[in-house]
Amino acid sequence: MRKKRAQRQTDSEALETADEALRSLSRRYPDGLAQLVLRRNERIEHVEWSETQISARELRMDRVLCVRLAGGHERLVHGEWTDRLNEEVKRRVGEYHVTVAMAAGIDADVAAKFELRGPGMRPVESVLVVLRGRKKRWPTHGIYRTSPSGAKFCGVQFRIEPVYQRTVAELESRRGVFWLAFVPLAIDVDENKLRRVIERLRAELDAEDFDEMMVTMLVMARLKKDAPGLTDVIRLASQEVSMNPLIRFGLMEGRAEGRAEGLEKGLALAVRLFERRLGRPMTDSEKHRLEKRMSKDGPDKLGDVVLDLSRDELAAWLAPRKANKRTAV
Repeated sequence: MRKKRAQRQTDSEALETADEALRSLSRRYPDGLAQLVLRRNERIEHVEWSETQISARELRMDRVLCVRLAGGHERLVHGEWTDRLNEEVKRRVGEYHVTVAMAAGIDADVAAKFELRGPGMRPVESVLVVLRGRKKRWPTHGIYRTSPSGAKFCGVQFRIEPVYQRTVAELESRRGVFWLAFVPLAIDVDENKLRRVIERLRAELDAEDFDEMMVTMLVMARLKKDAPGLTDVIRLASQEVSMNPLIRFGLMEGRAEGRAEGLEKGLALAVRLFERRLGRPMTDSEKHRLEKRMSKDGPDKLGDVVLDLSRDELAAWLAPRKANKRTAV
């Protein structure tokens, strides 16, 4: 019983970390979710985060996008991701879909009242990205039914995107790079295929976007428990270019756990990286200063420091600030 409880806690922490990573990545690549709801001959002209009142009313909602299509038509896309698809998740998607539609209706009424130019009432489509679950193939769409069984259907229909049931080739064939973040979950992924995708990302992305992608892929690889070697492939790729993804991943794990032990876990990776560059173990006072500076400056600053400074400069950077000033004089 205790073992099962601990496993549920671990799964919850992993999903919370995944949620944080996907929120950040989807902000960089908003067209990723939007392209799933395109119909034949439709083309996206612009995608932006919706400014409806929904974000203030429902903080648990993952993504609401405003998609402008060629020809001037607009559509709201409500995106969610979940560890597994069950009845509770279906109900949540249905409720959020209706809430988005109500907010869109209010926006349209206000625009009409004040004679503002706008698209009018924008239709809503919901997309649910499923990270893990059953082996049986999911249908393309799911439903949240509110009408009695046997009566005409009344409720919400939503798109199901089970990334863990996709092949690497299927994810690669999609426009853009957003869906490549899910390659570690693909049904046929192996270390060689993952390396190939990472090399593509390295060639196509700048350093900052590559870092963001590596963080998300690390989180996804952690969810795929039957292929532990995938995390090593991503960690190695991160070390070859920048250590920032590894530090950020460690911090995200620590924040997800929400305990003192979690913070220690998040800092442990940064400590190991610093010790490798120093060629010696860090002292307790150095670890304490590293923790304070990581909290103040963030992982990107620490990544630059550990990569750019020489061994002696790194030791001086870890020294007390007053000692640094005396050295500089």
